[in-house]
Amino acid sequence: MLRTAAMLVAAALTVGAPTASWAAATNPTPDKGSTIGGTEVTIPAPAGVTFVQVAAGVDHTLAIGSDQNTYAWGFNSRGQLGTGNNTTSNLPVLVHAPAGVTFTQVSAGAGHSLALGSDGNAYAWGNNESGQLGDGGTTNTVTPVRVSTPAGLTFTHLEAGDQHSLALGFDGKAYAWGDNRYGQLGDGSRVNTSVPVQTNTPAGVSVTRIGGGSTHSLALGSDGNAYGWGDNFFGQLGTGTNDSTDLPVRVLSPPGVSFTQFSLGSSYTMAVGSDGNTYGWGRNAFGQQGNGTLDNSNVPTLVSAPTGVTFTHVSADKSSSTLAIGSDGNTYAWGSNFFGQLGNGTHTDSSIPVMVHVPDRLGFTQLSGGAGMSMALGDDGNTYAWGFNGGGQLGNGSTEERTEPVRVSAPSAVVTGVTFGGIPGTSLSTQGDLVLVSTPPHEGGPVDIAIEWALGGVPQEPIIYPGGFTYVDKPTLTNPEDEAVEEGGIAVFAVVATGAPLPSISWEVSNDGGRTWLPVSGDPSATVSADGREVTIRDASTAHNAYQYRASATNSEGTVTSVAATLTVTKASPGDGGAAGTGSSGTGPSGLATTGGEPPRWIALGAAALLVVGAAAIVFGRRGRRSQPE
Repeated sequence: MLRTAAMLVAAALTVGAPTASWAAATNPTPDKGSTIGGTEVTIPAPAGVTFVQVAAGVDHTLAIGSDQNTYAWGFNSRGQLGTGNNTTSNLPVLVHAPAGVTFTQVSAGAGHSLALGSDGNAYAWGNNESGQLGDGGTTNTVTPVRVSTPAGLTFTHLEAGDQHSLALGFDGKAYAWGDNRYGQLGDGSRVNTSVPVQTNTPAGVSVTRIGGGSTHSLALGSDGNAYGWGDNFFGQLGTGTNDSTDLPVRVLSPPGVSFTQFSLGSSYTMAVGSDGNTYGWGRNAFGQQGNGTLDNSNVPTLVSAPTGVTFTHVSADKSSSTLAIGSDGNTYAWGSNFFGQLGNGTHTDSSIPVMVHVPDRLGFTQLSGGAGMSMALGDDGNTYAWGFNGGGQLGNGSTEERTEPVRVSAPSAVVTGVTFGGIPGTSLSTQGDLVLVSTPPHEGGPVDIAIEWALGGVPQEPIIYPGGFTYVDKPTLTNPEDEAVEEGGIAVFAVVATGAPLPSISWEVSNDGGRTWLPVSGDPSATVSADGREVTIRDASTAHNAYQYRASATNSEGTVTSVAATLTVTKASPGDGGAAGTGSSGTGPSGLATTGGEPPRWIALGAAALLVVGAAAIVFGRRGRRSQPE
């Protein structure tokens, strides 16, 4: 019994569970209805896409979706959206990843894109005039191509500069390819390369983080130091000089301070220190270093954070403004505000942090700055953007700039049909997070519910609820006909039952005009057919005369009982070889008049038992000639 109970519990937990990976919180409601159809069923709607990582480039944006697909929007003149064409889009569109490959990390540059694949390879697409795609050529591509990674090496992180690309290898080394006019590849040369080359980081130092700016690069070393290389015209390498270098040199961080997170912009650098402070160096014409001045600096200078606030994450954009998440839960910005990229509702530049006008009760968890525009992931699951939008890089369906955060129009789920056992439902509608549909007619029993849907206009695999709906009907039952036979003959009473599930049939007999009823199974002369539709009285005797028989049909939806049919047994005609079972008339144990002597012993015993329960037998009162459900 315990084993059976466990099996039933397991079945209850399994039936109706959707096969989709997102697994709806609730099952279809109701989960059963009539075979004639017309039952309105409510089903959880498939979820749309939310973005789990976002990367802003100079004029386009990349994002990884909760559906494991990668999306892009904005300018596309170089194929940087990876959609197979050069069509600009102001809404997220699907990047054409290689078959069977999903991207786990993305980075956007100035017209090119980078991504790590689930297959362990690195991919790139878009502008390739300087070899920044790393595929060994200089031809632009509108779909992802594999980066020519050194044999036996995999990359664990990618970063895109304007025209060059950087990678962190599994071996703890930094690699770079593409534009090298300023030495930003760090290999000791000024020669462009279309395949990854190893950066000459200091001997014995492994790299833990990398970053790419417009024309300079930065890395954090295992020794706790930061190293920079490439263009240094504005002091963006933080080395105390303005000399560019094609080899990594140590950043002059404040005494006792190491950097835990950093971000590179257009000719300037921002970093969070181990002391809780935030620092900036390089170009500062618009106050993008956030120190209250417009003076360039070739060494790290302290950002003027609001009193009591430290920054936990900082992002330098691809031009001249900076974003940061504060320890108070607010988001701050400073620097150029020509396009409203500071997000405070104005176009006024600021050399100190100002608060971004984040929607009420919302916090940002990740930031990324493009050229004059800003992106953020919200803790509500949505993505927000503000600032320049000439190419639709805000992803809200327009090309109008915004001075405050607006919601990115992530791909939504649209239900195109719902079937029950392969038959389409009717009156389909969507209300918020729910789908409403009416069931079609169907024969009884459990059927699968299949939700047909599209995501961002792309058809998806149907969501299946196995056995999610059961077609049922209350039982119906025909009435048996009266039977008249001669003594010793055979009487057959028959009914037809319908319903879903198919009902079971039971028979009862009464010898007192329907006041009390007993199962016919107690009568040795009565035989019920295997399907329960017929009861046969063999070798009928006059003791059966005036007996009444009725049937009941029962399924999970209820019980219906037929009207009673009467058996009339007459004595055999003379010349039939004698009348078996003849006898004088008498009175049965219930006081009913009977013909042919005493009633069978099983009737007497049954009647006596019923007399004990007394008035309770009234529930078996007379019924009309038509069946009615109880």
